Amino acid sequence: MGANCACGQDKEADQSAKQLAVAPGIEDAVEDRVCTAEARPSQGGGDGEGGGGGAGGGPTAHLHDGTGPLAGSLNTILGHLWPQISAYTTEMIHTEVQPQLQASLPSALQGLAFNTDKTHLGHRPLEFRRIHIDTVSQVTTGGTVQNLVFQARFEWNGDCEIYLELRGTGFGIQGLSIQGVIILELVGLVDKPPFFEGVRVFLRNEPHIDVKFQGSVAGIVNLSIIRTKIVEVVTQSIRDLLVVPNRLGYTVVDGADIFRIKSPPSQGILYFTIGEARELQAKDKSWFRRPSADYYVIVTCGAYQFRSPTKYKTLNPDFSHTVVIPISEVVEQCLHVQLFDEDLFSADDFAARLILPVKEVVTWGGHHKREFKLEGEQDQRCGSGSIRLSAEWRPLVQDSAKANQRNQGLVAVGVHSAKQIPWVCKGAKFSVVVRCVGIMDGFPDEPKQTKWLAEVPEEGSESMTKSTTAVNSMKSKLALLKKYNMSEEDMANVLQVDRDRLHDDLVTLSTSGAADLAETTHHKLQWETGFEFPLAEVGKSKLAFDLTCMPPSKSAKVLGTYECEVSELLIEPDCTSWRSVIMVGCSCELKLKLSLRHLADASTVLPGHASD
Repeated sequence: MGANCACGQDKEADQSAKQLAVAPGIEDAVEDRVCTAEARPSQGGGDGEGGGGGAGGGPTAHLHDGTGPLAGSLNTILGHLWPQISAYTTEMIHTEVQPQLQASLPSALQGLAFNTDKTHLGHRPLEFRRIHIDTVSQVTTGGTVQNLVFQARFEWNGDCEIYLELRGTGFGIQGLSIQGVIILELVGLVDKPPFFEGVRVFLRNEPHIDVKFQGSVAGIVNLSIIRTKIVEVVTQSIRDLLVVPNRLGYTVVDGADIFRIKSPPSQGILYFTIGEARELQAKDKSWFRRPSADYYVIVTCGAYQFRSPTKYKTLNPDFSHTVVIPISEVVEQCLHVQLFDEDLFSADDFAARLILPVKEVVTWGGHHKREFKLEGEQDQRCGSGSIRLSAEWRPLVQDSAKANQRNQGLVAVGVHSAKQIPWVCKGAKFSVVVRCVGIMDGFPDEPKQTKWLAEVPEEGSESMTKSTTAVNSMKSKLALLKKYNMSEEDMANVLQVDRDRLHDDLVTLSTSGAADLAETTHHKLQWETGFEFPLAEVGKSKLAFDLTCMPPSKSAKVLGTYECEVSELLIEPDCTSWRSVIMVGCSCELKLKLSLRHLADASTVLPGHASD
């Protein structure tokens, strides 16, 4: 492991740069280059299938679409707003990117930090290229609505100054480029002002990101794990915020359903199977053994990313690995298949890739395997082998009449808000963790979590003051509840205070403790975050919601929990339910939207509408 590739190329860039150079994103061009290059099946494709459709070729390095009048006007606006955007982004780099970067680095690189005085985006703003405008239909529980869609290719080749420091050594980012296609939709067109119900903004695929360093250790940095981690953290931040199924969304009229705007359910589920790979490159060479490699596959579609198990010491690995991918937009999304050689003491080596438009993959049908030639980097002089793939497309349908507990399906979970949250301490943050039992094999069996939000006093909520009357009243309540041997958990619920704070104050029943408990304000938090879980069987699936608190410099703790059976949705109109529930363990009220869709039979027909 860790040896040079079989073709003997002597590259100055480290292997992590290879991995970053094939980051997916900009091949989903607006109207003229949406996965345009066709994938080239090998001669005598698997199982007699021969050709098949797919997309090959890599991301375009520079775009030359020309800029139309609308794009030019938007670029002028961006130019004026760029100082404010730079200031906002700089703050995010220090508060969000830096902690994530530090958490992902090995212990030897701990202490890496951005210089506060030398971090800004420069003077060259992001630019939009050609903008395409169209209307699309969206099927919702209330009927079909029309949306106005703006699609714009963007690129940013920044002249930024971002300076990092590590143990007295400094180095800067001299070049940062981001390219992709962004979509803005005006959702739910109506015939009165403001003429639409809400707005959503998203990316169908990850943008392409590249970074170059300068400084006294530029040569070392480009060969280190730092470059990889910076791009990984930035990409992950964009993925979590904007790449489908994640979207930014806002309502503009009272009563509009935020999840219809922000989190429309996926159109279906793609069962994508990675089979045998043949004649891959030997990445690991040694005097004492035959050239070999330790290959694994990463499949990316939208924000979803899947990794196969590693197949060790073989150039013809049989992965036999199936992933379950919810597809948000069949016609526009792409699948990215990338092969890497696993290394123990250095960044994993990129080996080959394949880019496939989902609209082609869904037409394959069944489990017939197709074989595709893999592509390496543009300057790679030797072949990269081939891989056999198969896929089955299962549309998601909204049909209560055919719903039953044995169905496979997908549950869309909308975490809207929570209120009556007790005051814990200054600086505490709150999040909701969603767990699902009964997830399909091939989809990550991991909890989903909303972002952390700081406490906000509810409108009309008044904080009790530390007056003598309030303090004495609290001391009397504590003494009375303790007299009747009420449990601390029940006492905390009655007083609507945090249990840990209550435990400390019960020991002495001191005036200062009572004063601390007396100054209590209830809070309301609004996440408006959606998640999806593919289900192996509706009747055996359950959901659990944990309201979690993170006090400053302390570990997170669960304040309350709500659990439900997914099958409860079978009796709801359109298998959809808005509900406000009191959580077990606290008096908090959690507001949710739950929606169930069922898997139809396998199909090779493209969906005509997005459903919600």
